[in-house]
Amino acid sequence: MADRKIDKFRVAVVFNVLNEQYQISILEGMKAKALELGLELVFIQQEVSFNKSGIASLFPLEDYLNADGIILMSSVFAGNDKINTFSGIKNLYGNKPVVTVGKEIPGIPSVMIRTKDSMEHLVAHLVEQHDYNSFLYLSGLADHRDNKNRQKVFVDSMEKYKKEKRPVSYDILFGNFSEVEAIDKMTAYINTHEKAVDAIVCANDNMAVGTYKVLKTLDENNPWRKCAVTGFDDTPQASLSIPPLTTVVQPLDEIGRTSVNLINNLLKGQPVPPVSDIQSKLILRNSCGCRLYSQDTQQIIDTLQHDYFQSEQLLRNMSVFGQEINGSYSMKDLRSTLDRNLNHLGIPTFIIMAFEKKNLAHVMYAKLNGQQLMNEGEIEIATISDFANRISVLTPKGQCFAVKFLYTSEGNLGCIFYDAPSYAHPCVFSLSVNIAQKIYNMNSIRERARQAQRLEQEVEKRTKQLVRANNKRLAVEGEVLKISDMERKRFSTDLHDDICQRLAGISMLCRSYSNNPDGATSEQMTELTQLISTTLSATRQYAHNSFPMDLETLGLSDSIENLLATAAKNTGFTSEFNWHLPKNFDFEKTVAVNIFRITQEGLQNIIKHAKAERVIFRAEQTKSAVVISLLDDGIGIQKDKARSGLGFHSMEYRANQIGAKFSIKANKPKGTTVEIKLPL
Repeated sequence: MADRKIDKFRVAVVFNVLNEQYQISILEGMKAKALELGLELVFIQQEVSFNKSGIASLFPLEDYLNADGIILMSSVFAGNDKINTFSGIKNLYGNKPVVTVGKEIPGIPSVMIRTKDSMEHLVAHLVEQHDYNSFLYLSGLADHRDNKNRQKVFVDSMEKYKKEKRPVSYDILFGNFSEVEAIDKMTAYINTHEKAVDAIVCANDNMAVGTYKVLKTLDENNPWRKCAVTGFDDTPQASLSIPPLTTVVQPLDEIGRTSVNLINNLLKGQPVPPVSDIQSKLILRNSCGCRLYSQDTQQIIDTLQHDYFQSEQLLRNMSVFGQEINGSYSMKDLRSTLDRNLNHLGIPTFIIMAFEKKNLAHVMYAKLNGQQLMNEGEIEIATISDFANRISVLTPKGQCFAVKFLYTSEGNLGCIFYDAPSYAHPCVFSLSVNIAQKIYNMNSIRERARQAQRLEQEVEKRTKQLVRANNKRLAVEGEVLKISDMERKRFSTDLHDDICQRLAGISMLCRSYSNNPDGATSEQMTELTQLISTTLSATRQYAHNSFPMDLETLGLSDSIENLLATAAKNTGFTSEFNWHLPKNFDFEKTVAVNIFRITQEGLQNIIKHAKAERVIFRAEQTKSAVVISLLDDGIGIQKDKARSGLGFHSMEYRANQIGAKFSIKANKPKGTTVEIKLPL
């Protein structure tokens, strides 16, 4: 990305929103002075009423636009304590030069519009020249500094006249400086107040125009229709109203020029005054009841016709534009819609950036002074600051741009970087809603596609896991069959080699005794009886090993203790039995059988392979599991060999059957531990 031109200062001008004439008029004055001085201005629309986290989090200048200086308009201070003090501004902007407009902060150069005298003159004119006694003050935002000052002057003037025994009375109605809000507020107020006031004093011209519209639609006999109306600001609408609006002129062009000149001097290290005062002035026209102001009728008609035709054309263009944006189903469609309709609105520069993370953005569309900066279908990834630097290289000194954020219910999705004639700023405000929603929809489609891909990958992964699990299950089942075959073979071998041999011996003795004519002696019968007794005992042991009947009569604890004691007696190792489970602890039959079999198989392995001198059995309970362990001090066993034997698979299979975790691990310094953990 290209670097900025080092001979061009960039200044960020922070507004609320550029959708009404007051701020647009100041903007035009700033643009004219910036062109004269060769400054690059970027107008940031903060829209603080929609920003829950505040300006400081939304607009970190160091990382955002890399501006050299900042101009803060008074509208951005409302409800934002983070920048209402010198320390707050320094915390946010560091040592960057800052100028405030309409907000006086000690230590920060400011441009102040002095309106106290003008408001006093307006009230005095209404009371003393027209002899009005009852008033309604249509106020702006309650926490707006300028509004509070104007309202205070109005109230103080009223109270002064009351002290002078003048029969004045007043009421205050709060609005938000907009024409639409004034229409709503005044309609509701008139419907609940039959008695009309003599004059309605509005905190700005927008609300005065809205009030006019309400009054002119009333029945001719309605007393409210005859109320005098005054405004404040002297916007272009004021002189075109019928009758022309009595108001207070704020030299908006001069305000803009002065603020830009101040920041330019600060950037160059030149001294500036702490406060630059700009005086307002009362303008008397006809809406207050005076007949001092006349206009050229043809000029009014020409101006109104021009504004009407322009407004109608803009409305048609905006309607078509909005419909085509909503009907765009791809980035290609959206590009074509933008190319076609931006020309109709006279907007030469229009750049859409969708936020990715932190300050990184997708540059989705970029048209600069009528020229495309990106190829068809191309999407560029850049920080907003880097892209602003690229634009700076491509534009001459003095060119200015505005930034409009793209909001939806999901938050701030991106921004529009644009340049437009003054009449088109409200259009961009409306377009941003459609574009924000379209970006949100496209993001949702992309996210659904990503989710579908992730789901497909997860299904594929899960399928592989199931295949592996099935293969493992088949392998385990094969091992179980082998184990069953082995156990049957071992059982049959034991019967053949032991019981059958014993029975054969008994049979031979019986035949021998039967062939003796004298019969068997008592010693011979005793020998035969002992042989039958040992055969019977061995047969019972085989039956017990095949299915432990003691489990049903003695329970798991005593059955395992007997099993351990018998193994110790037959083998010669010493044994230790530790059963630390609660007395009332009971296992299900299937669980008990499998624990017994795992212990039995473990003991068989110890007897056959371990050469152990000591064997310990433990059963204990933790917070989450019952732990059964069988320990020996034998020669141990290699981990790989332990996991490859049929005995291991038999024990692991039985543990899985009861939902237990099975493990074999080496002891230190020698020996082996077989352990199962059964979750509670």
